[in-house]
Amino acid sequence: MERLLRILLSLSEADDQGLPARRLCRVAGYPVDRDAGVAALRRDLRRLRQGGWDIENRGGDGFDGHYLLHAQDNRMALLLTAGERAALQQALHTATGADAPAQPEFLGELERAVERHCLTRFRYRNVPRTVHPHTLHNGPSGWMLRGLEVESGTVKEFVVNRMADQIEIDQPGTAELPAVIPRLSFDPMTWQVDPPLEARLLTSTAFEPDVLRLMTGGKVVERHGENIVVTVTVTHRAAFRSRVCELGLRVRVIGPPDSRDRVIRALRAVAEAPA
Repeated sequence: MERLLRILLSLSEADDQGLPARRLCRVAGYPVDRDAGVAALRRDLRRLRQGGWDIENRGGDGFDGHYLLHAQDNRMALLLTAGERAALQQALHTATGADAPAQPEFLGELERAVERHCLTRFRYRNVPRTVHPHTLHNGPSGWMLRGLEVESGTVKEFVVNRMADQIEIDQPGTAELPAVIPRLSFDPMTWQVDPPLEARLLTSTAFEPDVLRLMTGGKVVERHGENIVVTVTVTHRAAFRSRVCELGLRVRVIGPPDSRDRVIRALRAVAEAPA
C-alpha cells in the first residue's frame, strides 16, 4: 500500500511531464540496475491500472519506459476498503494541496456498519434517520452512504459530510440486506439519483457514435435521412446535462420540455456568470 501510494504521488506531482522507469524504481525502492527492478515496477503499475488509474507509457520497454498519470482519471476502484481509500485520498490531498473536504472522523464507523450489517441512526438535514446500510462509496459529492431508510421505506444515498457528528451503530446483523447488493458503476449516467425520465435527442448519423458513447443506454428510435432521434433513460440529471454540454452542437435536446429547459437554464447561467 505504501509503495503504491509513493508511485501515485510521484506521478501526480510530475503532472504532464511524467517520470522515467528508473526514477519510479527508485521511488518504489526497487533496484535500478537489474531487470528484476523494472519487472516489479511493471507489476505495481499493472495493479494500479486494474484499480482504475489511467497510467500511460509513452516510452519503450523496460528501463526505457516513461510513465504519465492522467489527472482527469479520478476513479478509486483499487481493491481497498472504504477506510483505506479515504486514507489514500487524504494523503493525496496533503501531498498535492488539492481543495478537497476532510473526511469525517466517523467514516470508519460507517464502514463497520456496512461490513457487519449494523442498523445505523444519524441526523441528516436536521431530520433523524434510521438506515439499513448497503454500500459506502465515493461519489461526486464525496463519500456516500447508500441504504434503505426505515422512515420512508425507500433506498436513498446520503452525503457523509452532511451528516451530524453523532451517529449510532447497532449490533452486527441488525440491518437487513437487499436481495441483490447493488453494483455501483463509475459512469454517473447510471447512478440512481433522480426519478427516471426519458429524454429525446436529435443528432446526425455523423455524430451517432459520439452520442451513443456518452449517453449510456441510449437507443436510436427514429431515422430521417441524415437525422436520427435517440432516447435515453435519465436517472442522474446533472450528469445528463454535463454530457449534453460535452457533445455541444453535435446534439439537441428535443424532449421532454422540462429537460430541454433545464439544459438551457444551465447554459444561460454559465454565459451570464461574472468574469
